[in-house]
Amino acid sequence: MSNTTNIAAKSVLSVRNLDVTYLTRDGAVKALRDVSFDIAQGETFGLVGESGSGKSTIALAIMNYLGISGRTSGVIEYAGQDLSTLSPKELQRFRGAKIAMVYQDPMSALNPAIPVGEQIGEALQIHQGLSKHEAFTKAVDMMRRTHIPDPDVNAHRYPHQLSGGMQQRVVISMALITNPDLLILDEPTTGLDVTTEATILDLIAELRQQFNSAILFITHDLGVIAQVSDRIGVMYAGELVETGDTRRIFRRPRHPYTLALLSTAPKVTADQLDTRLTPIPGRLPDLRQLPQGCIFAPRCQFVQDVCREAQPPLAATDQETHRAACFFSDTLPLPGQNQAAGTARQRKEAGESILVADDVKVHFRERSFVETITRRPPAPVRAVDGISLTLRRGETIGLVGESGSGKTTFGKALVRLYEPSTGTLSINGTNVKLLSHTEDRHIRQRVQFIFQNPESALNPRKRVGHIIARPLRLYQLVPNSEIPDRVAELLELVQLRPEYAARFPHELSGGEKQRVGIARAFAAEPDIIVADEPLSALDVSVQASILNLLVDLQDRFGTAYLFISHDLGTVRHLCDRVVVMYLGNVYESGNVRQVFAAPYHPYTEALLSAIPVPDPEVSRDQIRLEGPVPSPRHPPSGCKFHTRCPRKWGPICEQEAPPAQEAAPGHVIYCHRPLDTLENEVFARSSANKHRKESFKPTS
Repeated sequence: MSNTTNIAAKSVLSVRNLDVTYLTRDGAVKALRDVSFDIAQGETFGLVGESGSGKSTIALAIMNYLGISGRTSGVIEYAGQDLSTLSPKELQRFRGAKIAMVYQDPMSALNPAIPVGEQIGEALQIHQGLSKHEAFTKAVDMMRRTHIPDPDVNAHRYPHQLSGGMQQRVVISMALITNPDLLILDEPTTGLDVTTEATILDLIAELRQQFNSAILFITHDLGVIAQVSDRIGVMYAGELVETGDTRRIFRRPRHPYTLALLSTAPKVTADQLDTRLTPIPGRLPDLRQLPQGCIFAPRCQFVQDVCREAQPPLAATDQETHRAACFFSDTLPLPGQNQAAGTARQRKEAGESILVADDVKVHFRERSFVETITRRPPAPVRAVDGISLTLRRGETIGLVGESGSGKTTFGKALVRLYEPSTGTLSINGTNVKLLSHTEDRHIRQRVQFIFQNPESALNPRKRVGHIIARPLRLYQLVPNSEIPDRVAELLELVQLRPEYAARFPHELSGGEKQRVGIARAFAAEPDIIVADEPLSALDVSVQASILNLLVDLQDRFGTAYLFISHDLGTVRHLCDRVVVMYLGNVYESGNVRQVFAAPYHPYTEALLSAIPVPDPEVSRDQIRLEGPVPSPRHPPSGCKFHTRCPRKWGPICEQEAPPAQEAAPGHVIYCHRPLDTLENEVFARSSANKHRKESFKPTS
């Protein structure tokens, strides 16, 4: 997508002096204050900022979905029409047809009682008058375009029967199916793997080019923002603190908060791989009691006396189109200059084996829609089809792969949420299949799980303090009189104030809910933590804090992590070893440095090429895998990846499972291509990338 803006283009959305206040029992929360911006036809405007900064509130205000406690002032115009003056019935003409929104949590946008195909086609029935059958047919086609596997089958499924990534793709299909003029995307790729994320971003770019749509793109992923946005707005604690051209902001940010955000992302160059991250100190202010002066002053490393006394206006810097709310915007250093480097992490030698999986398979037998009609015996869903690995004390193994590859299923088998169909799973030398009830309870304490979706993992009727305290009581880890203090300590560890213990989950942002889930997992003092996308809902600063926390706890207690993630940059920073999965099988595994520096398998190469780079100046070759992921119910014969492989070796790929080849000690590839051929391809790619890097000259 080109990062150019047609200044003369007509504004589709115009927001002027927008204020949003929530009336709560504890006082008025000033969620947004004096926010103004425009989005032109064919333009993508990206909003970034920490969780709780007001990004999603802007989207909800545009859609008039703030609820009875929300109060707004200011102007929100769509194509010259002030949306704030319209009745609910009048708004219905715009919602879904002209203005569509993709929400951060797909389960909150999906009806659990209706098949997803019907939900996708519903907008066509309402706004275009299509019949139910016509709408369903177009819904299946849209599911195919968003790369949902087996769309003819999955269209008949209910939301709970789909993975988190597929749920997100269903919601994106719902938004795109009417080709809206204004598309609001609130963290649209949070639950997606990198290849699907790349496909969705391509699809969004195609929509913009074909229909000249305006896009409001909300995300905490700086790599995605750098790739898709023409202009950026940086939000902090309800205020817009910097706006401008994407390239300009990444190259020369003029607000200390923007500068800090850019410095918190994991560094994945070889010399910075073991460097601790530098999160932004402190936390967002209490929006019920705003500090005097600059809202960012309490956390700013460049703060001076005037910053605490007066509020800086959002004013033009050395370029009229680049605006920043800082008294000292002209004197700020460039990214990487005069900033303290992260301290080096000394990785300890891993200890004894505490988890051993030997040829573990998890197969599900459930009837598909077609099998129910034809009464054929159900074919097994081969979610995990033979995984063997060993996890040692103090070690972190990253489990990566596209959605539907079996990562989460394998992780849930470790905590006995699923029973392995075959194979052996041993924890601390004990076969978990042979445990008594008492022993099983002990194992559940030693192995904890951080779920991908905090919304469904937290009891909505219990306060945060009760949720975190439950493991403390269940496993009798501290006396009852000390539980409140321990809960407060755990909240501080995940950067939440102690008073959060009195709140309910619905009173928290998505990132705050995820932090509560992480605190609850650590409360049990486990030996092993299975972390399933634990950072997907968190902004980059909190990600840095949580990653440092994971490292500190591992170094102190020897905790072992099985880290399941789509974020390959985070995997490279945190993990010691990485296992690449596809359709229930391992296709490459090895030391993180080995795999990331020289990916041998074509599938690993495609995954790494799709990682969004937080620099709009950098261009690189990206590999787009053709076709959807095959069904785990009917996987391809031979090498399961052969139907999408860009370097298919020949008929043998369709006939035989690939053999294991060791490129280096511990670095194993499952591929039919000869090892010397793979090595030559790796060398050729490395040489090309080095030449491209050396010849790249960023614009001044």
